[in-house]
Amino acid sequence: MKSKLLCLLVLLAGCTAQTERDFLRPIVPDAVTAHSDRGSVATRWNGLLLETIAEKQVPPTAAARELALLNIATYAAASAGKGKMPILIDQSSVAVDAQDAANAAARGILTSLYPNREKLWEAEYDLVVDQSVDAYSVEYGESVARQIYRARAGDGSGGKSRFIGEELDEKWRPTPPYFDSGLTPFWADVQPFTMQSTDQFLPPPPPKMTDEVFQKDMNDLAKIGGMESKTRTREQEETAIFWSGGKGTYTPPGTWMRIGMEAASQSGKEIEEQLQILMVLSTALADAGISCWDAKYHYNLWRPIDAINASRGAAFGVANYWQSFLENPNFPEYTSGHSAFSAAAATVLTHFFQEQRVSVFSLALPEKEKRFSRFWDAANDAAQSRIYGGIHYQFAVDAGLEQG
Repeated sequence: MKSKLLCLLVLLAGCTAQTERDFLRPIVPDAVTAHSDRGSVATRWNGLLLETIAEKQVPPTAAARELALLNIATYAAASAGKGKMPILIDQSSVAVDAQDAANAAARGILTSLYPNREKLWEAEYDLVVDQSVDAYSVEYGESVARQIYRARAGDGSGGKSRFIGEELDEKWRPTPPYFDSGLTPFWADVQPFTMQSTDQFLPPPPPKMTDEVFQKDMNDLAKIGGMESKTRTREQEETAIFWSGGKGTYTPPGTWMRIGMEAASQSGKEIEEQLQILMVLSTALADAGISCWDAKYHYNLWRPIDAINASRGAAFGVANYWQSFLENPNFPEYTSGHSAFSAAAATVLTHFFQEQRVSVFSLALPEKEKRFSRFWDAANDAAQSRIYGGIHYQFAVDAGLEQG
């Protein structure tokens, strides 16, 4: 079943869907950096967190978790008195000022996540509140942040295990040029936000290298995804870079949060409904990361760079060594994380906004704007970009989209 991950979430979120309208305002990378124009509480704090994620080079898995904590806290605080958040032990029985409670919850979560940036969070908070702030709402928002942060404190995200792979055929091992050990191998054991278990959506195993589908996908990839490819077009090359989402960017889940933030802020929906949408989106992205990393380290499939060179008998540093266009991420290949994150996000956003068109900018290629008629068109473009970059087989891209 296509887009299985977190369908329950979007069904439970009782927001009104929106009909198609004109292109969204472009998501310019610097649009959230000006204090005077950070938008509503639904987008302001997400923008600050994304800037921190890019600056601190937070891995995509951890970035998605941090975004989920922030958006769960802001929605839980704003929806007080409505009995919507069973995660809270101490729930308010009366309604609060949604803005005041959400702002206080956001400040609390971000201070817990990044205590060394407390002055930044306080400065932002001082800019958006005034003397008329409701004291009870602020106190409740702070309580929500503490409860949610404590509830997730032992969720397994603080693991320190190291993974160096296996020097066996078809098994992942560190890839050039840096030969780094596997990134967050413990993420498969992180407590899910909505899934029943980390392996709830574990896909079927990848094909063996001797299988026809593996050979076809590998050979096709060798032609289009190599550093010296003669078949990759300029547009495909730009697509690979545009969606790369590496260090110093918002990461793939962060990119989709930016898309969701813009859609929510332009939707005309009430603030609580915007917060709910971003809560559903962020938890979907967080669970997509957990599910994908469970598959990656369960199957431990090697990257195309190793499969292709093994089939050629080529060693690193020799003339006939095949190199991918993009640098290989330091974790196993199957399934594609870009595909899983993108499919989860497209499922959520399509549920809330229907076939809405979107325009996206990228920190990796800031001069480039990509426009899409549907969220799913953007998701498929992001997924396919990994083929053009030479770092994923087509079957891994397809499985990641199904998984997400």
